[in-house]
Amino acid sequence: MLELNWDKSKLPDVASFFNDLPPQRQRSLLESRWRRIAGDSMLPILRQLYRKRPEGNSEDSYEISEINALALKRIYELAPEEGRRLIIAEMRRPNPSVGRQTLTILPDETLPELDSVFVDNFEKGKNAEIHSALIEWRVAGERLARLFVVLLHSFHFVN
Repeated sequence: MLELNWDKSKLPDVASFFNDLPPQRQRSLLESRWRRIAGDSMLPILRQLYRKRPEGNSEDSYEISEINALALKRIYELAPEEGRRLIIAEMRRPNPSVGRQTLTILPDETLPELDSVFVDNFEKGKNAEIHSALIEWRVAGERLARLFVVLLHSFHFVN
């Protein structure tokens, strides 16, 4: 098998043309070609991709949602403190812009400062699937008991 050893310094930086690519290609690069393009020059691009929000229900909107999540994961890989801060901010939102897989990449066993946020957001009824996953993933102790009471009331098992 022929092996090519590329001198990356002689190739154009992907960050220089990444924004010109269609969303499907951007997603593909962030998903399956990430190791080849990862680098500090991608951080400004990733930040921009993470801030971009989908509009409507087009195919591009789905791609942009997926790209948001991938961009946040990649920020976390390249700049862990910044990524952690952004992920925790998403966890606090009643309507997170990224899904469960992205929100649960932090290695913390518990995030006690967020337990009540998770339960409050679940109680509000928006994105119950995501918030219940965060609760299952992190909440313990008396806050889990509070959640149990909320569930009992919501299913009319208790007055």
